[in-house]
Amino acid sequence: MRKSIFSVHAVGIVLIILIIVGAGISCAGMTSSPAGKKIAYAYKDKYNNIYIMDEDGLGQPLQITKDDTHLGSTEPAWSPDGKKIAFTSERYEGICVIDTDGTNEKVRICAKALYASVKIPSRIGFSSASPSWSPDGKKIVFSSEFSGSWEIYTMNADGTEAIRLTDNSAYDDYPRWSPDGNKVAFVSERDGNREIYIMNADGTSQVNLTNTPNAKDSLPRWSPDGKMLAFVSDRDGNWEIYTMNADGSKQTNITNNPQWDSSPSWSSDGKRVLFYSNREGDGDFYIMNSNGSKPIKITSTSSSNYRDPVWQP
Repeated sequence: MRKSIFSVHAVGIVLIILIIVGAGISCAGMTSSPAGKKIAYAYKDKYNNIYIMDEDGLGQPLQITKDDTHLGSTEPAWSPDGKKIAFTSERYEGICVIDTDGTNEKVRICAKALYASVKIPSRIGFSSASPSWSPDGKKIVFSSEFSGSWEIYTMNADGTEAIRLTDNSAYDDYPRWSPDGNKVAFVSERDGNREIYIMNADGTSQVNLTNTPNAKDSLPRWSPDGKMLAFVSDRDGNWEIYTMNADGSKQTNITNNPQWDSSPSWSSDGKRVLFYSNREGDGDFYIMNSNGSKPIKITSTSSSNYRDPVWQP
C-alpha cells in the first residue's frame, strides 16, 4: 500500500487542497496569477476525479475524468504545452493521460504494461502514481510499487520503455522533474525518516538535500527557474511550507504558523506559492508571496474533498 504524504493523518484528509469553485461551491475573489492560467485539481464527490478551473475561481469548473472507483483519479500533472494532463488512476492502477478538454483518455502505464517492459513476473496489488513530465514533454517520471517497494521510474510519454531510477528496499516516491530536465527531486525514507532527495535524470548521484533526522520532509516542488524547491516539513512540530536552494542550502520556513500548512504549488512566474492551511479553523486555500509574505485566503468552505492543485505551466 502506498504511504500517505502525511502519515499521521487519516486518508480522508491527506493532501486536502481547497482551491476552487468545484461542484457548485463559489470561490469568488481569488487573487490573480499570471494571465490566462488555469488550475488542475482532484475533487471527490462520490469518487475522486480531475477538474480544471479558471485561476480566478469564477465560472464552472470542467470535469475531465469520469472515474467511478474508490480512490478514483488524483495527482494531475500538466504537460509542458498545457494541452494534456497526466494523472494517477486507481481504475488502471497506473498512470493515464487525457486532453484538457476531457477527451482522448489513454492508459500510459499499468500493471500489465510495466511488467512486460521490465520483464518480471506479475505481482497482484501493484500500482503506479505521482506523474511528472519532463520539460520537453517526451517523458514522464513516476513512482511504482511493482518491485515490492515504492521506486522511481521514467517512461516515454506514450508509456513505452519504463526504466527504474532508484533501486533499494526503502520507500521512494513523489518524483518531480526539474525545469531544465537534468534532475529529479523525490522523497525517500532510506535514511530512516522521510527526506527530500535529488538525483540526475538517469538515476545517478542520489543526494539527500534536507538531512533532518527525527522529522518528515515531503512534497518537493521546483520553482519555475529551477533554482529553488518548495516542500513540506514537520521539523518545527507541525506541517509547514519551506523553501530551499536546489543544492539544499538555506532551508527556510516561509509559513511560520502554528496550524497545518501543506501542499505548495508555484505560480508560473515563480512569484507566489499556493498552499493549504487550517489556520482559520476549516481547511482552506491561500496564496502567498514566495517569501511567505502576504498570505491571502482564496477559498471559504469547510469541505475536505479538494486535493492536488497544480497551476498550468
